[in-house]
Amino acid sequence: MYFTIPVRAIKSLGDVRSFARTKTLASFVSFTKELNASVRGLKLSEEIFISPLLQRLLKALSCLENTVRRCPPTGDLMRYGNVMYRDWHEQMVSSAGDLLGDILPKQNHVSVLEELA
Repeated sequence: MYFTIPVRAIKSLGDVRSFARTKTLASFVSFTKELNASVRGLKLSEEIFISPLLQRLLKALSCLENTVRRCPPTGDLMRYGNVMYRDWHEQMVSSAGDLLGDILPKQNHVSVLEELA
């Protein structure tokens, strides 16, 4: 598996314009449209099949949401100077390995260390 450490690439309006013409954005928009089409006409109360992978993803999102609730921002204006942001970030970093381990199949658990590097 190939992994590249993410870096900030969109730093200007010109970068946004360049990104708007990429295959990556086109794929993301297409994926979003497909998701939208797949649920069109369904009621929120309608029973649907939730795969084991989706169940694990929902559990991970719930854990992340709980972390956000435990660390609400204070009245500070600076995001990175906000003490609660630092607490939130520390909690996210400390739980990331377990969350990814719960989501990924066992044969990919070695990738968790690579993803967190």
